[in-house]
Amino acid sequence: MSRTHLFFTQLALRASLSSAQDGDADGDGGSGGGDGPPAYFHKIVVAHAVLASLSWVIFFPLGAVLMRTMSSPNTIWVHAAIRGFTTIVFTAAVGMGIWMARVTHTHSLNTYHPIIGLVIFSAIWLQILMALVHHFVLFKKHQRRTTLAVAHMWLGRVLITVGMVNGGLGLKLSWNAGRGDCIAYGVVSGVIWLAYVCLISYFEIRAAREGPQHRGVLEKRRVLNASDRSENDRGSYESPGGHSATRV
Repeated sequence: MSRTHLFFTQLALRASLSSAQDGDADGDGGSGGGDGPPAYFHKIVVAHAVLASLSWVIFFPLGAVLMRTMSSPNTIWVHAAIRGFTTIVFTAAVGMGIWMARVTHTHSLNTYHPIIGLVIFSAIWLQILMALVHHFVLFKKHQRRTTLAVAHMWLGRVLITVGMVNGGLGLKLSWNAGRGDCIAYGVVSGVIWLAYVCLISYFEIRAAREGPQHRGVLEKRRVLNASDRSENDRGSYESPGGHSATRV
């Protein structure tokens, strides 16, 4: 994980140095009243790239993996917290992208990268709505994984994949990113995506072998609403090994 953070830091520094060189070459024309973008435009490009990349390469996969690997009653809240934080980060990146499209025709919203980004951004809110309906309405009624939950889960997996790919398309669109940056991003995101798919596949296969009853137990252990928490603060719950344990 530290190597990934180092990669994005190096990417930001290289883009910043490139923008500084562009600023020296152009003089003060970018900050004047001309048709060109403002002087800080390249900093917004860097911030947009870093925030969007962190969202799809790090935070969204992390939230999905923790939802599969953790079995604590607080799992749903950890997942929701990571998901909420990442949505805010990506919303900021989307806002920067829209701003860039308004100040320059080079980053027009009619190109493939922003179109895919806006579709993903809309789908995120749809997925959040699906999660709320499942956890707080359907699960309380059926006490099991519903069709809406499966749709929510698979939509998230598709969005993570498309989000990573769209990050590479964004680097290809940017004149600040060289071929080495694109290759490095592809390698890092590809390795993380492969690890993500392997982990998700492992836990789904294990859950299928242990049967739907075990999957229902895991789901009940993960989904704990406010009323359940007040009743179970001093009670017992099933441990990952299937034994009853007392909550402190």
